[in-house]
Amino acid sequence: MKRNFITCVGISVCLALYLVAGIVAPAVSVSGDGPTSMVSCLGDSITEGIPYSGTANTYPARLQAMLDATYGSGSFEVINHGVGGWRADQVRDHTQGWMAEDNPDYVLLLVGGNDLAQLQSIESTVAEVQAIVDVVTAHTNPDDSHPQIIVSAILPNLLSELATWWVSVYNDRQESDLTGVDLWFTSNWDDFYDPNTGQAKASLMADPVHPNVEGYMMVAENWFEVLDSLLPTPTPTNTPTATWTPTPTATSTATPTNTPTPTSTPTSTPTNTPTPTDTPTSTNTPTNTPTPTSTPTPTSTPTATPTCDLPGDLDCDCDVDITDIMLVASRWHSSVGDPDYDPAYDLNADGVIDIVDIMLVAVHWGETCGDQ
Repeated sequence: MKRNFITCVGISVCLALYLVAGIVAPAVSVSGDGPTSMVSCLGDSITEGIPYSGTANTYPARLQAMLDATYGSGSFEVINHGVGGWRADQVRDHTQGWMAEDNPDYVLLLVGGNDLAQLQSIESTVAEVQAIVDVVTAHTNPDDSHPQIIVSAILPNLLSELATWWVSVYNDRQESDLTGVDLWFTSNWDDFYDPNTGQAKASLMADPVHPNVEGYMMVAENWFEVLDSLLPTPTPTNTPTATWTPTPTATSTATPTNTPTPTSTPTSTPTNTPTPTDTPTSTNTPTNTPTPTSTPTPTSTPTATPTCDLPGDLDCDCDVDITDIMLVASRWHSSVGDPDYDPAYDLNADGVIDIVDIMLVAVHWGETCGDQ
């Protein structure tokens, strides 16, 4: 049996039996007796489903359930290739192997958040996403077909307005620069973005960067709706019992309401917003000013590291800038027990240094001791 693969996208298919003027509508077959369509989902921790990895709450698992309910069990197989912490270049390096393994009909791609967190440039990250698209579209399945690829804008976060704004700039660049994509959509940004705060909607988030159960359901629904636009219309199976039912009374014809597929609303993002720059800040008083003593007797040498009163000022130079972010990024993904792990840079004290710690510094970007 031919296996058609779909790599995590999203579809919105309305299958209903309409009773119009007493006519029994032909039934749509959802038996799942046809060929299996394969969907491959590529991405990072959002695709993996953190903090619900391996459960039915991840968006690929939710998408599988929606496809089963709509088309019948066995009609689709959704494969989750999401890996927490991965950048676009790491996904790129594994894409060819996944294509050879899955031979998918559809590929769903959502990636880039970890690149931004590790201070990779938007230009290089979009170039790596383009390389993923090129690998997917160049793949030839055994039936000589090529996978179709759908790319999603990445989600806003709760780290800071600055961090969310930077994500919006990245999404805009993907939309303008990517080529060869079968479909680009922004629903996952649009549905999560709260214009009142300039960040993600807290009600949809489990932590500053990952959706909660309701949020992942929304992501799955968005993929489902978008995938629907690429799928062929199901062929109705006419049942032999469909007959006219004459009625003596006039009946108004109930016209089926076509539910419009949500369109991708251009991401509403601040434009031409200057990137914060490092403004030299004068410090009024040097830290650790030696206290004059009346005796030359040496005292014990202090061994404790200087304390920094300014949140996010990890190098204690009285301002929060790129150096402070780089100090955290240099220990990226280290955890308790690793040689590079330092609790001073694990700002949320969860035992691992990741995007949350970087953004906890970024939220104070540009602040100085004089601001306190």
